[in-house]
Formats: sequence, C-alpha cells, structure tokens
Amino acid sequence: MTLQEQLCEKMRVEQSAYCLWLTAQPPEEILHHAYEYSVREDIILATEEMNLTPAQVRALLKSPAPLADVYKDFSKLETDYMSIVAQCVEDRADDLLKKEQQQNPPKVYRQSVTYAREHGELQQYHASCHLNERCRDEIDAALAQRFDGMRLGAGAVEQVVAEYGLERTKYVLAAAIQTRDGDGRISRTNREWADSIRMIKDMDRRGFDRSCYYADLQAHTCLLDGFVNQVRKFEKAKAQPAQDTPER
Repeated sequence: MTLQEQLCEKMRVEQSAYCLWLTAQPPEEILHHAYEYSVREDIILATEEMNLTPAQVRALLKSPAPLADVYKDFSKLETDYMSIVAQCVEDRADDLLKKEQQQNPPKVYRQSVTYAREHGELQQYHASCHLNERCRDEIDAALAQRFDGMRLGAGAVEQVVAEYGLERTKYVLAAAIQTRDGDGRISRTNREWADSIRMIKDMDRRGFDRSCYYADLQAHTCLLDGFVNQVRKFEKAKAQPAQDTPER
C-alpha cells in the first residue's frame, strides 16, 4: 500500500467513526452536521485523486485526525459557495420560464400605441414590440446558420418557433414581406399570405411605421421567400391531426 493509499484509508476509518457517532445523535443534530459529513466525503474523494508528494502525505499522516484537520481549515475559507447556489436557483428559474414561454408563448399585441396608452396596456405593447425585434434577429440567425449557399437546411423553422411561437414568427415574416412591396422575388402565394395577416400601422414621433423596426430582416429576399414556404408547410403539418398507423 502506498503512502497516499495509507492516508486515504486513515481518513476513511476516521469518517466511519464519525458516521457511527453521527447516526447515534438525535435527528436535529444529524441535520446540523449533514453539511460537514458531505464535505468530509468530498475531501476523501479529492485526496484519492490528488498527486500529493511523499513529504505532504507523511505530514498529513502524522496528524491523529487528518480528515478533521482538513475540514477545519476548509470551514474557515471564504468561498463563493452561496453565490454558486444563488446562480443555480436563478438558472433553474430561467429554464422553467423558458419552457413555460415555449409552451405558451406570449401573444402578439395587435393594437396601436394610442390604444395601448388609453387602455393602460403600454407595458404589453412595448414587450410585444421587443419580442418582435428579437424574433426578427432569431430568424436572421437561423437563416445564416442553416443556409449552405445552395439550400436552406432543415430545422430553421423549428429553431425560431420553439423560441417565439408560430404566431409571432408569422407576424414578423408577414411584416417583412409587406415592407418589400413590389419585389417580384416574393411569390404571389406568399405575398397573398402575408397580406392576409393584419398589421398595425403605428407611426412613431418621427413618422416611421413602428413595424419597420421588426420587419427589417437582413436575409436576401429569395431566402426569405423560401423560409416562408417552410413556415407555411410547418403550420399546415401542425394543423393536420396525427393519423394512426393502420393495423396489419
């Protein structure tokens, strides 16, 4: 048995004695020492995986209770443990919110800013406009990632819809097509599709239509037209009820 193996064995014996003492205590006392027990287990695991020098091992072996000594030093350290815990809580909450939004994406706000102001809905109005702009950016990102120079690969529609929902994706695409009025590279069927989606003509203080902000896609018109084809195909497939596999 190597020196380091002797050290680990001594720590395990020490931990076994501690465990026997701990399990004989009342439940409240056990809970009070649960963190210490867990850290001591981690110390043993770390010691097993470390490359300590023989001098370091011999120094630790001289201690009657090396495990308790290491834990005592550890407990005095200032660590960012609580900040890591807090970050984990925030990350978990964000993941749950993201899943909830994907399952029930916020609806597009379809009223003017004047209506929103008069009805106390400015927060919903601005939030929807902000999501429209983010959806626009996600569409551009999906097209850039999945277009290989010849064809648009699969998954672009799912990437956008998973984040912003089908309704908002359609709304932003329709706005983009409507702002490219007269561009013959948009197919007739796609232009009719876009015109069927009602847009709010909402002018800001500078006289610009607010929809121009989220309709300003960077994608080439031909690529936009092809993406709309995929979106419409995706919507049609989603609307069709799943057919049961016939029995043989």
